[in-house]
Amino acid sequence: MIEKDMVSVIMPAYNEEKRIGECFHRVLEVLKEYGQPFEVILEEDGSTDRTPQIMDELVKRYPFVKALHFPTRRGKGFGIRMGVEVSTGGLIVLIDSDMEYPPEKIPCLLGGLNDADIVVGGRMEWKNYRTRVWRRLSSITYISLLKVLFKTDGLCDPQSGFKAYKREVIEAVSPLSSKGFEIDTEILLKALKKGYTVKYLPITYTYKGNSKVDMLGDPLRMFLSVLRWKINGKIGEGENLKQSYAPLPRKDIENEASRFDQGEIGYKSRNPLVRTFFNRKIQAITKCALDAKSQHILDVGCGDGLVLEKLQAEFLVGLDLSLTRLKRARLRVKNGLFLCGDAEYLPFRESSFDLVMCLDTLEHLPNPHNCVRNLESSTAKGGIIIVSVPDDRMLSFARLLTARYPFCLKGHGHVHNLKPEEVAKLFKNSGLLSSRKVPTGLLPIITLLCMKPADNC
Repeated sequence: MIEKDMVSVIMPAYNEEKRIGECFHRVLEVLKEYGQPFEVILEEDGSTDRTPQIMDELVKRYPFVKALHFPTRRGKGFGIRMGVEVSTGGLIVLIDSDMEYPPEKIPCLLGGLNDADIVVGGRMEWKNYRTRVWRRLSSITYISLLKVLFKTDGLCDPQSGFKAYKREVIEAVSPLSSKGFEIDTEILLKALKKGYTVKYLPITYTYKGNSKVDMLGDPLRMFLSVLRWKINGKIGEGENLKQSYAPLPRKDIENEASRFDQGEIGYKSRNPLVRTFFNRKIQAITKCALDAKSQHILDVGCGDGLVLEKLQAEFLVGLDLSLTRLKRARLRVKNGLFLCGDAEYLPFRESSFDLVMCLDTLEHLPNPHNCVRNLESSTAKGGIIIVSVPDDRMLSFARLLTARYPFCLKGHGHVHNLKPEEVAKLFKNSGLLSSRKVPTGLLPIITLLCMKPADNC
């Protein structure tokens, strides 16, 4: 739920172990003195230093802090989009975690929103003269290009990493598509096009000599993005979720998708043990889901939609990383909504579902605890979480039994051995209602865990 008076501070980071702690605590002191409700959202993707650990320590210490982790480098634009998605404040502040921008100016940015829709911390004074010339030259060239192409005479320092927005502006310019540094420009150009006002606050910018900007590659990518926006006549309106998962004619995807469909592979296998495994597995999971009698259901790692196909509910949602399998699931479940996403980050509001399923997925994840936190957050009080976990030792034995049929277990390569008892421990705030071994003819290859979130989740 969006809180109009809350301030959401988003701090994207990449390999900032030396500075993110100091930056966070300075932001914290400023927000405490400001006097309005607030939250801080820390985001990192692909960090190779201690940045993720430092963020998790802050999450444990402060209840108003959220941490978003992504195992591979996604880009600043991606991080900002994800931070905005999980934020709940009516006022949004963006500040880089590298200590180059003064957190003490946050109240001034927020104050500027009284008579503007966006306030940009314009870098009018630069400290560290050696870097001033080439960075300023790059900035001036970029701004001049934007003025020529989009007639934005009032645009100043669009790439500043220190801004404040009214939430209504972000909602109006969404969906955002930029993955890199050009996201700052995308937001401003879209906002100006829609008639929103932009105000500039002069600040002192202190270069720390640790810029993540590739001075050859990033400006070139930004330049190409701007040209593409101009040529297409659209600003940052590339492929979005609705476009990506619009219904397609079955003949256009049938041949491609069927090669990856676990259900098709399992049900049509020549091996009776494999056919039995798929049938009993789906039956057991479906029975648990039907017994819950839920109306808002989420399947994380939904794959081909085999389970959702058998459920009837007011709201069916599937999330998976595979576009091919999502297309197949959309054909299978006509009344479902399917989104592409990472199981370690669920783009849903708190308490959105009364049944959340995560089937044969946790054991694949580099950081399964991130997924668990989101599963618990997305589940309403009194709701149910159903998790299925393969027994890796039994599954390996099953592969030996079915070795003469090399395709019969395709799609079931589990690289992590996460035992059922280890999964149960991940759900620290949830009560385990039941644990069930699912027989597959000869072997109990899968375990179902059924959990109910505690009332204080």
